[in-house]
Amino acid sequence: MNKKMVYAALQNKYKPNEPILLEELNFNNLKYNYLRQLLKRLVDDGKLSRFDAGVYYIPKKSSLLGKAFLDANKVIVKKYIRDDNDVYGYYTGLTFANQIGLTTQVPSVKEIATNREASRGRNVKVKNNTIRLRCSRATVKKGNYKILQLLDAINECEKWSEYDTDKTYDIIKNYIISSDLHKLAVLDYLRFYPSKVSKKIVESGLLNVFV
Repeated sequence: MNKKMVYAALQNKYKPNEPILLEELNFNNLKYNYLRQLLKRLVDDGKLSRFDAGVYYIPKKSSLLGKAFLDANKVIVKKYIRDDNDVYGYYTGLTFANQIGLTTQVPSVKEIATNREASRGRNVKVKNNTIRLRCSRATVKKGNYKILQLLDAINECEKWSEYDTDKTYDIIKNYIISSDLHKLAVLDYLRFYPSKVSKKIVESGLLNVFV
């Protein structure tokens, strides 16, 4: 398999300015080092651009800049959160607290819980972005990532919220309603969390908000 064939396969699978992760590529069992050489040649030819170690993309032409550059957030999402077919991670901690309105503080380091991390917490760099990764309490899937986000938030809401208890739980209730979360599904994941999470759900009235 030559570089022309590899490039044609990449064009068929990836849109311009979509992250291409070297670790996910498999071309008829091409050896890793040879594949890297082919990708380097495609970069040298201007067919591909290298974003970071192990991350490439097909550059999209821009009328203003001549070439549009890959958004780092796309790489972060692809590596640790989701692709077109699967969900394997989610934003958590202060990052998620900011997303749902528990705080106006914008984190300098985004926190992600993901199946693609085995440790309880470590920092990685994606270009100039620092990401805090940790393993998820349960395997993340399309059908449960919002539940796990919610339970993470309830577990640490006092740590991140800028508001009093009533306002904090009102915000969480609005998230539950907008996410259409089912009570039995949520209760099934409580076994992965400290007992205080169950207590908070009952005492705050959140239990009555679920579908």
